[in-house]
Amino acid sequence: MPTYLFNHNKTLVHLGEPTVRLRHVFSTWTSALVLSALAFSLVAFAGPAGAAGALTMTVGAGAAVPAQPVVVTWSFKNTTGKPLFGTVVYGMNGAALTSGGTINTSSVQAGKVLSGTYTVIPGPGVSTVTVTMINTTMEKVPDTSSNKPPTKLDPSQPTPAPKAPATKTVPVQTVVAQGSAQINASAPNPLIGATLTDAQRVQIMKDYAPLLLYSYDHDSDEKYSPIDIMTFAKGSTLDGPADPPALTNPAVLLDPTGTKATGTISSSQPVLPVPYYVHPSQGVENGTDWATVMSNHASGKDIGLYARAVLVDVSSLQDDADTTLKARLMKRYNCKLFVACAPVIKIEYWQFYGYSHDYDGAKFIEGYTDHAGDWCSVQLYVDPSWWLSSRSDRAILAVYHYLHGKQAGFDMSLGSRSIAPVNVPSRGSGGKGPTFPAYQYGGPNGKYSPAFSIKAKGVWLPVGGPNEGVQEAEAKNNTLQLAADTSSDSSGSTPSQAEFRHPVAYVEWGGHEFWPTPNWKIYGASKHNGTGQYAYFGNGFTDLGDKDGVAPDPTASDEVNLVRWFAGYWGTNNGSGPPQSPSLHKEWYWNLGTDCPRVPYPKTVSQACSNERLLLKEIETVPSRPY
Repeated sequence: MPTYLFNHNKTLVHLGEPTVRLRHVFSTWTSALVLSALAFSLVAFAGPAGAAGALTMTVGAGAAVPAQPVVVTWSFKNTTGKPLFGTVVYGMNGAALTSGGTINTSSVQAGKVLSGTYTVIPGPGVSTVTVTMINTTMEKVPDTSSNKPPTKLDPSQPTPAPKAPATKTVPVQTVVAQGSAQINASAPNPLIGATLTDAQRVQIMKDYAPLLLYSYDHDSDEKYSPIDIMTFAKGSTLDGPADPPALTNPAVLLDPTGTKATGTISSSQPVLPVPYYVHPSQGVENGTDWATVMSNHASGKDIGLYARAVLVDVSSLQDDADTTLKARLMKRYNCKLFVACAPVIKIEYWQFYGYSHDYDGAKFIEGYTDHAGDWCSVQLYVDPSWWLSSRSDRAILAVYHYLHGKQAGFDMSLGSRSIAPVNVPSRGSGGKGPTFPAYQYGGPNGKYSPAFSIKAKGVWLPVGGPNEGVQEAEAKNNTLQLAADTSSDSSGSTPSQAEFRHPVAYVEWGGHEFWPTPNWKIYGASKHNGTGQYAYFGNGFTDLGDKDGVAPDPTASDEVNLVRWFAGYWGTNNGSGPPQSPSLHKEWYWNLGTDCPRVPYPKTVSQACSNERLLLKEIETVPSRPY
């Protein structure tokens, strides 16, 4: 089968039929040396004694600029004493940018020099550009596919002698020379300081706000609509304290007994979460009516949606829900352990609902996982220098969707991926609601369509169903859709590539799980097709701020402090159990602030910093929830 890849300009490149053999003239390859972390460097590839030659690469002088092209200049001197033939192939970060084909297109005589240039646009972090000269010859090899045992038709006759093995002609490729250069296109931007300004934080959260596509199932639109936590609390009572207070003032949740702030997250709590349950009435469980939700969105307020953006050094990513992300980003930015090296921005969006009804009409499990209160999240990591460039879409480093206690992450640095324009959601001819232009990214696991099993009442369903570990692995680096927000453009013009930066979340009917695609499924759950009439970009969020500290911020609103600091549960103590506050989820990055650095780790710290670290240690013991 032919092989296809996308190059850095998102242009489809045909890499031809797969080769059977790849040989190397060099017995070993020597890694290139990078002379400067921030400037383009002169690097060379030197082969061992007797090698065909050394390929020297030069890239433009000066500091790298995000989203700007870089000209790579290379030269290759033939020192073998005989002519060499081949094709020059370019690559970046392990992905081919050009095709090698099966016909040699270049030659260099003995003692002569072959040279050329190639223009690339490196991505965030450190990109490795390779130039390889490959010689292709056509050789005959045994065709084992045609080897069949001789047929013995008559038992009285001797067995026929086997025929000579068939052969076939295949291209055999030999690496003649190779060189590489590293380019850092994420030089610090002077507009980004040690922390984000309030204006920067709000702007970046708007720039990457998710597109929420609500689903249609059971002959209706989403039944349990969003609600803000203040309205939810006012329509609830509190279970837990001996003398529960009225919740007409929801701020009382942080100190329901009037002593020692027993409802507040702190390191002095004997256990987190504490056994305080916000018990809602059915009215607030149903959420805010959709007409109000949509009218509020039109005026710039998204009900029940909260967001935060935190500037953090790559070396400090030690408690994120994805335990592999830090190692990947450390490699991508050429970081060293315990040394501050590269800032990235983590953006978290948290949507609240009054009730979660996961399985409608599913026998045996309907109602089993239901619970009052529902927090759902989609999150991103963004390169700050690229965010401020003309290609803010390429600033995205990774995106995470959370669904049924599972994490579906997509690492944008992976070179092996497909990119295709799509319209989301996929509606029928009579469907209600808008559609939006988007790009769909297919990662190395994009060929899979995970179908998750669940464990209910001690039984895995479906019985004998898929292996849960395999399904979760296949959901990683599988599919991601990034939409363009054209709502403010009445001209009907085609969006620029930079505008395709909003993660698409297909919201499961009833259960509100955030799926990256409608093509996956989980046993018994309602649909997450995104084809309901309600769909919008979540750019009317409530800003949660960026620093956590050790106590609620007296300058923040009651609503913000409750989302960040309530130590109990947002729902009734029944069903599969209500959720804790977002800050007690492992997906929340607990920001200790610049006055309490994690990297480099100081030997002595202030008392405030010591208290913050004690609190972080306590929070890390909070268990994850399966639903």
